[in-house]
Amino acid sequence: MTFAAVRRRMASRDLMTVRNRLRLSLLVLASVLFLGVAGFHYIEGWPWFDGLYMDNSALAGKSLADSDIRQKTGVRILALKHSDGSLDFNPAPEAVIRSGDCLIAIGGTDHLQKLDSLARG
Repeated sequence: MTFAAVRRRMASRDLMTVRNRLRLSLLVLASVLFLGVAGFHYIEGWPWFDGLYMDNSALAGKSLADSDIRQKTGVRILALKHSDGSLDFNPAPEAVIRSGDCLIAIGGTDHLQKLDSLARG
């Protein structure tokens, strides 16, 4: 076997090791995220996922900062799904809520009900 063949063979073994490490890391990350969400679901009583469509909402036209959603309701806005189909993950406080948008939020049931009543005006 030539030196180049030995190097290629060893490089392919190292690559498999890196791939296996990456797979294991992703599996651990997914497990931690799932267990965290499951913990909030069972301990805090939070729903798995929840969204609120903002048609003709009192919040339409306001930025997230101006609407004071977090302070008034206690929910966290994870994403904004716009009516054109675009998705804004972890939206900035300056992000504007438009009519027809869907707020993807996480919080307790009572907090989500507060968000619903805030949106209804």
